[in-house]
Amino acid sequence: MFVQITSANLYNNEIKLFKSNRSKLTVAITNCRGPIIRANFHFVTEASDDSGIPHMLEHCIFYGCRLHNGKGILDIASNLNYVVDTNASTTQDSTSYYFDCANFTGFINAFKLFFEHLMSPMLEINNYKTEVHSIDGEGLDIGVLYSEISGVERNFKRIVNNRTKKMLYGNSSVYSYNIQVAF
Repeated sequence: MFVQITSANLYNNEIKLFKSNRSKLTVAITNCRGPIIRANFHFVTEASDDSGIPHMLEHCIFYGCRLHNGKGILDIASNLNYVVDTNASTTQDSTSYYFDCANFTGFINAFKLFFEHLMSPMLEINNYKTEVHSIDGEGLDIGVLYSEISGVERNFKRIVNNRTKKMLYGNSSVYSYNIQVAF
């Protein structure tokens, strides 16, 4: 059961915050005008080392869930329900997953599926291995995270930033860790 905990006005739109007594999940709802509806799921994903697990988990969520196993199912269902964008981003201490939809019925359908992917993801070791790093039949390094990170891991600014965070926060703070996958 959700209980309203507060409400406020922002840009002439009333926003209501509800919290689940059972799961402590907090939901913000607003009735704003416009053709696009957005869902944003925000999770605390604090790192405990430089392995990049929160960023890897961000990617693996899109590999399917217990009820709908398989990479791409979320994208296919999103396209069928007028979802114009699905994405995620990981910061030092949290990960956000979101989607935008062009109609209410499509939003409800996509919301259910997206929520299932987030609450009961299929976390299989093979998905992890291929998403992070693998070698193809021609001996080339591949993997989505490998491709994302290989272009920036030797970037001077990135190296200085990571070293500065270690010096400022020490080795025991979530803010000292590299949230990207380290190879």
